[in-house]
Amino acid sequence: MPLRSTAPRFAPRCARRAWGACLLGLLMGCTQLPTSYGDDVEVVAEGGLEAANPGDVAIAPLLVMAEGVAPPEGELRKGFQNALVRRRYNPLSIEAVDRRAVNASYLPGQLREDAVLQIVVHGWNDELWRTQSMLTYDLEARLLDAREAGAPVLWSGRRAEQLTMVRQRDASIRDDESLLQEACNRIAVEILTAMPARRPGPEGP
Repeated sequence: MPLRSTAPRFAPRCARRAWGACLLGLLMGCTQLPTSYGDDVEVVAEGGLEAANPGDVAIAPLLVMAEGVAPPEGELRKGFQNALVRRRYNPLSIEAVDRRAVNASYLPGQLREDAVLQIVVHGWNDELWRTQSMLTYDLEARLLDAREAGAPVLWSGRRAEQLTMVRQRDASIRDDESLLQEACNRIAVEILTAMPARRPGPEGP
């Protein structure tokens, strides 16, 4: 039911406008406005990404720091692959990266890429996923310079969140696998939106 003004009908127009502005201010003060993507990401390192301006990026296998967790590696890497494209980077084929990986680790520079995206899993809990479409994660994305010795960190951002996908699940009939991929896409976009986008060069974006 729409809100109706209780201002007297005979009140001057300027007075009615002032009263409406006051009401709007009260409503905004009581309502928590949604945050933008990237606002809640903790930027850990900002070392020279804009100057390096890498193009081709290899997405390394997950680096899982937490014990006893099994994050969905394929869905997460695909989510970050899509998010890199949104930031105007050129992610290399995940299959090509995996062919060069040894013992689930990738040595930067094997595919002559400019940078490597390392996804570090500090925490992952999906016990409530099947029943409530809810998961809790603590992820860090590190972009490493593959053109420099030692692959120094160009940028690093970390985010911990409890993510609920009930609304997305109820909006349409979908299988659990596609909903999980949508959740991973959202996680990746949340984190990488805080990372500077690639600047278009003479060769194109």
